Amino acid sequence: MKEIIRSYYLDKIIPFRSKHLIKVLVGQRRVGKTTILKQIASSSDPTKILQINMEQSDVSWILSDTELTQHLESAIEKWVSEIYIDEVQMIKNWEIAINSIFSKYPNVDIFLTGSNSELLSSELTTLLRGRYISFEIFPFSYDEFCLYFEFEKDRRSWQRYMELGTTPINYMLDNTLLVHEWMKNLVSTIFLKDIVERYKIKDVHILEEVFLFFVNNIGNNVSLTSIMRTLASRGVSTNLTTLGNYVEYLKNTFLIYEAPLYDLRGKQVFNRERKLYLSDPLYRKIFFSGYDAWVGKILENLIFLEAKRRGYSVYVGRMGDMEIDFVIEREGVRKYIQVAYLLSDEDVIKREFGNLKAIPDSWEKYVISLDEISFGIIDGIKHVQAWDMESIF
Repeated sequence: MKEIIRSYYLDKIIPFRSKHLIKVLVGQRRVGKTTILKQIASSSDPTKILQINMEQSDVSWILSDTELTQHLESAIEKWVSEIYIDEVQMIKNWEIAINSIFSKYPNVDIFLTGSNSELLSSELTTLLRGRYISFEIFPFSYDEFCLYFEFEKDRRSWQRYMELGTTPINYMLDNTLLVHEWMKNLVSTIFLKDIVERYKIKDVHILEEVFLFFVNNIGNNVSLTSIMRTLASRGVSTNLTTLGNYVEYLKNTFLIYEAPLYDLRGKQVFNRERKLYLSDPLYRKIFFSGYDAWVGKILENLIFLEAKRRGYSVYVGRMGDMEIDFVIEREGVRKYIQVAYLLSDEDVIKREFGNLKAIPDSWEKYVISLDEISFGIIDGIKHVQAWDMESIF
C-alpha cells in the first residue's frame, strides 16, 4: 500500500520522544497506527530499536507479561533504547511488564499501540498514574485522502472521499466487492478479537444488531430506550444494562463515536440522548441500500470526525425546538456548525442560517454544504464548502 507521511500525528507525538512518558497510540484496527509507529522509528538509530508487532507470527510465543519482560530486558541489556509494541493488548497482563520496564529503565523510550480505549486507559491509569500520554489515531482525513491520491481540494475529490470512505486500505482495493468484503471482515475481526474475547460476550447476535442499528441511524438522535424498542420490534430481546454495555464496547473499539446533547439555554449536557457516528460512514453503504439518499448524513459524519480529529469536544446543540448540528469546543473556544447537503432553496437557507442566527452569543457560526457556489457570509454566519472546511478548524 502507498504510504504517506501522517504529519498531523507525528508533529504531536515526536516532541515527546525521550520524555519519560509512555507514548500510547489508540484507534480502531487498520487506521494506520503501525505505519505511524514506523514513521516515528524511522528517524532513530535502527540498531537501538526493538519493534514488536503482536499480529505477526514471529512473536506468537510472547503470551504474557513473563515472556514480554524477559524479552524486553534481554534486548535492553544488549542494545535497545527504544521499544515499539503494536497491538499490545494481545499480551496477557502486558501492563505489568510495561510498568516494570518503565520503572527499571528510565532512559528507555516506550511506544505502544492498542485497539481498545477502555483497555489501555483503565489499566494504564491504574498502574502508571500519569506516567503516560495517549494519542487517538483516526481514519484518513480529507487532507490525507487528497495527499494519498494527489488530488486537488474541490467538490469532485470530496465526493470521491465520500465514495471510498476513511479506512486507508480501501484505497488500494480496485474492486467494490473486495472493499465491501474486506470491511465486513474488519468488523468481524473487531467483534471477535476486541469485544467477544475481551468481554466474554455470549449473545454475539445482539451485539451485531446493535451495531447495525447505529449504521442505519447515522446522525439520528437516539437513546438506549429507543434502541431497545427498535430491537424488540425485530424480535431481539435484551435489557438496558446489557445494551448499555454493548454500546460502550463499540465505542471502546472506535467503531462508533457519540455526540451528547447540549442544552444551549441551560448550559448543560444530557447523556441520555445523543447522536452516533461511524468511524467510516462507508459501513452504511456496505450493510444497507440507499447510500446516495444519505449523502447529508454521510457529510455530517465526516464533519464530526474532522472535529474530533482536531481535538474538539463535539455536542449536538438544542435550544427549544431548534437543533444545531454541532457545538464544538476546544481550549475555551466554541464554534457552531450546521451541515446541509445543498442549500437548494430559500427555505433551506432560512432554516440553516436562521437556527444559528437565533443563538444569542458571538461565537463563530458556520454552515457547511456541498454547493458548488459559495454563499459567502449571511448575517455574520459564514458558508463553507466541505472541501474548504479546514478554514473552520
